[in-house]
Amino acid sequence: SEYLQNCLNKLCELSGNMVIIGSSLADNDNHIFSRINNSEISKVYISALQKEEEHIQKKAEQIFPNKEICLFDAETISYEMPEEAEAN
Repeated sequence: SEYLQNCLNKLCELSGNMVIIGSSLADNDNHIFSRINNSEISKVYISALQKEEEHIQKKAEQIFPNKEICLFDAETISYEMPEEAEAN
């Protein structure tokens, strides 16, 4: 679709850091990873289960050879608002 193509094109314009949550880094997303590689993003944070950490690290280094890769424990992600923010 035109909307998704626009989103894909915007990936090339990004800079700074990126967080990827819930991706297995599968080959079917290589078109997305290619755009990230062609961007000014310098650091990519990727969620991973501890048992898959070594595999994800190796895969991420192959996919993003010019980016700094930082893994974080996927089980520590919270989608709840902190209580302080909820009170305001």
